[in-house]
Amino acid sequence: SNMVPKLLAFEGNRRVNAIYKAARRLESDLAAAPDDADWSAYFDRMQALYTRADAVRLPAAFLRALYDLRAHLDMVNARLVSRARRPDPWPAPPPG
Repeated sequence: SNMVPKLLAFEGNRRVNAIYKAARRLESDLAAAPDDADWSAYFDRMQALYTRADAVRLPAAFLRALYDLRAHLDMVNARLVSRARRPDPWPAPPPG
């Protein structure tokens, strides 16, 4: 009976880690994207990550991992929004 929560936690953490890996891949792709990238494709990938995260079910003792994952996804999404609206996300400071 104690084994079921452990198995659920293992499977949930495996899924959380897979989503983290996909989010890191998206971050790398975003950093390397040309200024004229098809941003809709990146937003589709971002939405898919949120959908996957919403589907993860973990025992209450492991919900922190899911909370942290969602916070990471929010950070990646903010970078995506910033990059899609402004071609150079890190512009040079103005002279003088």
